[in-house]
Amino acid sequence: INWMTDNSGCGNQLIHSESGSIQSPNHPNMYPANSNCFWTIFTNPSDHIKFTFTTFDLEGSQPSCNWDYVTFHSGESLDAPMIGGRLCGSATPEPVESAQDKMFIRFRTDSSVNKNGFAGSWETLCGQTIISSGESGESGMILSPNYPVMYPNSYDCDWKLVGSDDSDFVRAHFVSFDLEGGTTCQFDSVSVYNGDQKTSSSLLGKYCGTEVPPSQSVHGTMLINFVTASSVT
Repeated sequence: INWMTDNSGCGNQLIHSESGSIQSPNHPNMYPANSNCFWTIFTNPSDHIKFTFTTFDLEGSQPSCNWDYVTFHSGESLDAPMIGGRLCGSATPEPVESAQDKMFIRFRTDSSVNKNGFAGSWETLCGQTIISSGESGESGMILSPNYPVMYPNSYDCDWKLVGSDDSDFVRAHFVSFDLEGGTTCQFDSVSVYNGDQKTSSSLLGKYCGTEVPPSQSVHGTMLINFVTASSVT
């Protein structure tokens, strides 16, 4: 077991929850100088996280944010890809979404000029964008919401499987399948596309019922869309 102490006085939490909220130290009062706060949020496999600010007031101005700032990373550490850039100033930023089921948030302040800070909340949304690292043999698993129990009604989820470049071979192999049936899959369905947009990509197949669909493969990017109706799961 490795252990360490931290005297920053804020954050440094691992949070396993579909939703919740965080805020800067002392909010809505002024945050302290020399803060270095971390929050790591984990949600359901095959889902992703959307964070929305409710208040925001930090020293600095975009895009440099040299003094006090918030950063978001699509993963569980500072080493994960940053989502956008540093956030600071007094304008409330747009919502931030992770690519997959983890989000790392950092709040950093310098030694002078303190403001009222920020507050915000996150929610879990279905679907992900999965980008290949380019390593040979890379693989993963996609699960419908609540699997292996019944999925919810009125869902529309997209999973994008993105190769490291256009020559990468992306393959999807179904191992379990149980959806409401229909002659044209008009109720619940999984659709697989060659590309990243439903409107402009060619449809490789649309599936429903209990028969396991065939494997599909593309070069570059594959989009998998899961839609459920308002009844029967």
